[in-house]
Amino acid sequence: MALVQNGTTHEWIVLQTEHVFGRNPSRADTYLTGPEVSLMHATIRWRQGEWCIADHSRNGSFADGHPLPKESWVQLGLGQELRFGSPNTCPFLIMDLSPPSASLVPQNPSERPILLTHNTLLPDDGAPELSIYRREDGQWMLDRADELRSLEAEDTLCVAGRRYRLVINAELFDTSSPRAATTLTPVLRFSLSSDEEHARLVVHRGPEAIDLGERIHHYCLVTMARRRIRDAGMSLPPAAQGWLFTDELAKLLGIEVAHLNIQIYRARNQLMSAIPGDEQATNVVERRRGSLRLGDIAFEIVRGTTTEVRYEPAQLPGGAEDRPDLDRQRRESA
Repeated sequence: MALVQNGTTHEWIVLQTEHVFGRNPSRADTYLTGPEVSLMHATIRWRQGEWCIADHSRNGSFADGHPLPKESWVQLGLGQELRFGSPNTCPFLIMDLSPPSASLVPQNPSERPILLTHNTLLPDDGAPELSIYRREDGQWMLDRADELRSLEAEDTLCVAGRRYRLVINAELFDTSSPRAATTLTPVLRFSLSSDEEHARLVVHRGPEAIDLGERIHHYCLVTMARRRIRDAGMSLPPAAQGWLFTDELAKLLGIEVAHLNIQIYRARNQLMSAIPGDEQATNVVERRRGSLRLGDIAFEIVRGTTTEVRYEPAQLPGGAEDRPDLDRQRRESA
């Protein structure tokens, strides 16, 4: 997320992949006033892995007091001061030159925008009230309590009593060529102590074993996994298996619904960080109004030294060759 700050008003500006400064209100991303400013005065663009500026104006653009060449791309520098039309006009300070990304822009323009990563817990990791994450197809999603919905550019939302506008910029995500297919389907292996006071999770993908340690939210996933197994044993169709009412799950865990949601945000965040780019990590918990369930992902629950249950998804895209072989993965990781 590249940021420019108005040196007079202290307003923060998130740079678009191609960002126009000028006096044309219908074309400019940042509207400038004053007779010395041209309608389409200058453009900042993300090109070849760096931010550059080109001047198109009558009266010129200036970087640290020096005039920029006409119609030529010049690389920007962190801390640089830009002025448009005259060396004495309002300064714009280059505060961040990170690659393009999505962000939340506060309603108060003097508050710094929030960078959105692949999965962002808001207002902070310590006490999140919602999460915003990006699916593998590029769609941004909002998960808050019983609300799970897709987000579009310019959507507004409230976080910790403050209103924000979603800016979806062009990101470093190559959609021109498909990602390499993989048959390494993840398997969640939960290890519980005999008294179930401790829950550990190790994610297996082929020979790889990723130890996510002991976490409270692992037991939340175990509880949902057990409901999915119970429903499968009752011959419920796959679409109906595993659903728990939110307040029912909170009661089973002995926590408040608000704390339950925090555990779900953290569980997804940990898995998305451990196996980035894996759609099943993104969908580890599915929601519908008033209820949720563990996603259709392979898992195994071991209590003490005894395997309680093993589960494989009913159907995976790509055919039988993409199904997880739990026995083989156990042998490879042993």
